[in-house]
Amino acid sequence: MHQNAASLIAVGASLMLGTLLPSVNASPLAGEPLKLYRELLKRDPPSALPQSATEDELRWQPSLDFDTDGCYNTPAIDADGNVAEGLDHNYTGGADDCRDESDLDNNNVYVRTRCNNGWCAHLYDYYFEKDVAVQHVIDAGGHRHDWEHIAVFVQDGALKVVAASAHGDYDTKSVDDVRMDGDHPKIVYHKDGGSTHAFRFANEADDGIENHKGVWFRGALVNWDGFPGNTRDILVNHDFGSASFALKDDNFKAQLDYARNDLVPGFDSGYATRGGTRNLAVLVEAFSSQDALPRPDDCILDILHCTSHKNTMPINGWVLHRDKGIFGEDADIDRLEQRMDDEENARVMGYTCPSLAEAPNLKILDHDPSRIR
Repeated sequence: MHQNAASLIAVGASLMLGTLLPSVNASPLAGEPLKLYRELLKRDPPSALPQSATEDELRWQPSLDFDTDGCYNTPAIDADGNVAEGLDHNYTGGADDCRDESDLDNNNVYVRTRCNNGWCAHLYDYYFEKDVAVQHVIDAGGHRHDWEHIAVFVQDGALKVVAASAHGDYDTKSVDDVRMDGDHPKIVYHKDGGSTHAFRFANEADDGIENHKGVWFRGALVNWDGFPGNTRDILVNHDFGSASFALKDDNFKAQLDYARNDLVPGFDSGYATRGGTRNLAVLVEAFSSQDALPRPDDCILDILHCTSHKNTMPINGWVLHRDKGIFGEDADIDRLEQRMDDEENARVMGYTCPSLAEAPNLKILDHDPSRIR
């Protein structure tokens, strides 16, 4: 919001007076001066990305409500790569400046999927601009930026387990103990007593909806392959302070381990038979020389376990050699077997180059996200 210089000077003077001459019953920055100051500096969250998710990811997406003492989630990044700046958590209320109806109209939720052994895990991630523990004072317990997470575990097409994040851990329940909105688990974002905000499972009273839309809410969903351009890389590499984006490679396996608890037998949080996007999103053929193949350290790598032959990985009709990048034929991604008889040699690196500009003599042979999620 733009104001002329005179207005800014007036607000500055008001703030100074409000600070130097506080009322007996108010915090130093409480009242109209602070309200006017916040209006001048009113935040503008990034514009939401368009929805891009699979049928299953949409089917099981949790339905949310938000208690009135907290923010709505907002987009963390826009299509131009601008990342949310977050909001200060000091001298503010838990819902101040971050709970407008427009936030529900401009909204993103992020999801990443991992499937194996008859299970599919969908991990949903939500960004909030701040998290306030103690309101209207210096807030030692809160922080700028907050990420909260919900995991759902589906076995053979049926929802079995739901886990909601709270203060670095998860509350994990069988679906029989979860209130549902059709196929969507009902989850509430709330302030947890004197602590910060977290997700909790809905109870019967929560059907008295508190958000502006008056419905169990689901924002526009963006999956791991749905980010335009290099926006996913920008988001993954951004520093959110004490908050953590759960979907990035460094966090994803650990988050699934925390979320599954002991209720998802047989699921392997670290192994994807059809999960872990861009595992081999760029399959290439050298049509001048082997030397044209990108070096592993020139590319974004996703290490896959498996192979029936040391140093090679069959996938989609081609074979990648760990050291030389040689390609062969006759394989199927859905039939890869995890064989770890030689840990070092069984780690095969799939090339995933940001662009062919790094490897001009290569061409894309197969980039079908529906097969290589």
